[in-house]
Amino acid sequence: MFMFGAGFVLTQFGLRWMQPWLGVAISIPTSTLLFWCLAPFFVDPSGGDVRAVVLFACVGLLFPGAAALLNFESNRLMGPNIAGALSSMTPVLAVLLAVTILGEHIRSAQLLGLAAIVVGISLMYRVHVNLSGRSLWLMALPVASAAIRGVVQPIVKIGFVCWPNPIAAVVVGYTVSSAVLIASALVRSGGTIPTSIIAGRSGLRWSDYATVWPSWRCTLPSSMGRLCSCHRSLPATR
Repeated sequence: MFMFGAGFVLTQFGLRWMQPWLGVAISIPTSTLLFWCLAPFFVDPSGGDVRAVVLFACVGLLFPGAAALLNFESNRLMGPNIAGALSSMTPVLAVLLAVTILGEHIRSAQLLGLAAIVVGISLMYRVHVNLSGRSLWLMALPVASAAIRGVVQPIVKIGFVCWPNPIAAVVVGYTVSSAVLIASALVRSGGTIPTSIIAGRSGLRWSDYATVWPSWRCTLPSSMGRLCSCHRSLPATR
C-alpha cells in the first residue's frame, strides 16, 4: 500500500508537464520493460498454456492501461488524497466478484474489513468534498479504476488454473496494454512524438516512477504471494 500511495503522490509531479494519456503511454511500457527483464528467470515457456495466454492478453486490454489512465486523470482533477482513497475500493469489488464467479466464501473478519473500507472512504469523502453533480462525476473516475482492478483479479485467477505463473500473466497483460497505449498516443498526436516528451523531461521521470512503484507493489509481493497461493485451491486441468 505504501508504493501504491507513493505512486499517486509522484503522479502529481509528472502531470505538471504532460497530459495523463501521454504519461500512461510512458509509464506502463516502462514497467513492461522491467517485467520482461524478469521473465527469463521466472517464466518457463514450455510450461505455458495458450488458453491462459489468451486470457491474460484479454485482461491486458483493460488492465493496467485503462485503470492507470483513470488513476492519472482522477489524480489530476481531484488530487492524490481523494483519488487514492476511492481507488482503494478494489478489494470490495474483487471479493464480490470472487464470491459470484468463483464461489468463494467470505469469513466474518473479512466482511468486517470490507465494511471498514467502505465506511472509511464514505466518511472521508463526505468531509472533504461537497457532493455536487460534478463531484459525483469525478468520483466515478477512481471508482471505475478500482472496478477494473477488481474485475481482473478473479479472471486472472481462472487463468492460473492453466498456467500458475504471475510473472507470465503480468508480462502478457502489460505488453498488450503497452501496445494499446502507445498506438493510442501516436494516433492522438498525429503519428509524431509529442513535444512534451522532449521538452518535459522532468515529467517523464516522475511519470515512470509513478507507475513503476505501484507495479512492483502489485506484482511481486501480491501476485507471487497472494495470487499464486490462490490457484492451489482450484482443481488442475492437466
